Amino acid sequence: MPGQERIWSSSQAVNDQFSDFFIPASIQAYEEDVNFDGKPDTIKFNAKVQGTSPVYGVKALLQFHYEISDDVILKFFGLAYAAHTNALPGGELYLDGELELRQLTPITDKKFNGEFDTRILDSSQSEVAEAVRGSETLQFESIVNSYLNRNYSTTFVDRYPVWKPGAGNSFMLDWNIRIPTHQMITVRPQVIEMLKFAW
Repeated sequence: MPGQERIWSSSQAVNDQFSDFFIPASIQAYEEDVNFDGKPDTIKFNAKVQGTSPVYGVKALLQFHYEISDDVILKFFGLAYAAHTNALPGGELYLDGELELRQLTPITDKKFNGEFDTRILDSSQSEVAEAVRGSETLQFESIVNSYLNRNYSTTFVDRYPVWKPGAGNSFMLDWNIRIPTHQMITVRPQVIEMLKFAW
C-alpha cells in the first residue's frame, strides 16, 4: 500500500537511509549442485519478516557473480529482479524460474573482459551514494534501467508465481532460481581469427 512500504537490504547504508521503512528480516541463501558437476544448478533464497502490516506486493533484487569459462571467458555481476502484486493480503510468495543470460550485441573478444566484473550493489559501502553503481538514484527503476543497458546481463524468468493468502502477522519470500546448463553467447570473430581459419 502507498505510504506503508517496508524495506530490508544487505546494505546497512540503505537501511539507514530508509530507517522509517526498515523492517528486520531473516535471510537464508545457498546453492545446490544437483548433478555434482561442481557448478550450481539452483540458488535458494528465503526471506521472512514478522509483525508486518498486510502485504499486497513484493519487489526483490538479488545480485550474483556470474561466470562462464569455456571457449569464451565471461565474468560479471548480474541481477535477478522479481515483482508481484495481489488484491488479497499474502503470507507467502513462491517464485520458481530460470536465470537467463541476456546479450545485446556479439562479444568481440573471447578473452576475459572485466568491464562489468564489479558489484552493482555494494553492501560494504557506508554511504548510500557509493552503495549503488551505474545508476543515478537508489530506486528499482533506475538500477534496472542502467543494468539492462549493459551488453550482457541476467534476467529472472518466472511464469508461475504462487501467492499464498495470509493474515499479515508474517510474510515469507521463497525464491528458487534455476541456472540453465546451456546458455547461448554470440561472438564476432576478430579478423586474425578468420584469416587463421581461411589459411
